[in-house]
Amino acid sequence: MASQYIISPLTHIINECIAHNMFPSSWKIGRISPIPKISEPIENSDFRPVSVLPILSKVFERLMLSQLVEYIEEHSLYKETMSGFRKGHSTMAVLLKLKDDILRAMKKGK
Repeated sequence: MASQYIISPLTHIINECIAHNMFPSSWKIGRISPIPKISEPIENSDFRPVSVLPILSKVFERLMLSQLVEYIEEHSLYKETMSGFRKGHSTMAVLLKLKDDILRAMKKGK
């Protein structure tokens, strides 16, 4: 498989980026692709511009996100009430807690 030849140089590149606190400018350049909004587009307004970023930037960002989330969770840096963008949490849980808090306050006459 090709992955056995790619993993070592890719790991080296990513580790160098982290060690030198840099993000290559070539990874920031996206290619704009027109995606049709309708089945038979005719005018420019019938297309939606979508930016496609280099795969290496996506790999790097995913790795950094994974490390950041792990650090934040290990050190309990999330507020207990924060549920958005967290695995295993939902905004519905926060809404239910809010409802319970409101009902509890109403019972106490606040």
